Amino acid sequence: MVDNQISALFNLTRELRGNNEQVASNKINRKDIKKLAKENVEAPIPGKILTIECKVGGDVQEGDIICYIESMKMENPIVAPVAGKIAELKIAEGQVVETGNLICIIES
Repeated sequence: MVDNQISALFNLTRELRGNNEQVASNKINRKDIKKLAKENVEAPIPGKILTIECKVGGDVQEGDIICYIESMKMENPIVAPVAGKIAELKIAEGQVVETGNLICIIES
């Protein structure tokens, strides 16, 4: 996902500059781009949000639990795919979500 975003940003930069040589001479710092990368966390299954274990602005590590979704009478933890900061929470406790609904956005 991050590599696709980096590639898209590089292509956009090249188009805006209109000159490949100029873009090559102004190398984009990969670390700076990764700071701007965002990871969308989507519901892998339909269900009801039971609890939310993080807050907007809070730091998460890869594998930290973001929330629990109840589906088929089972509590399923939804974990952070990357380390970063919770930029946005798109869910509320008690909300019913479908597969693919956005749960949160993590800035890495």
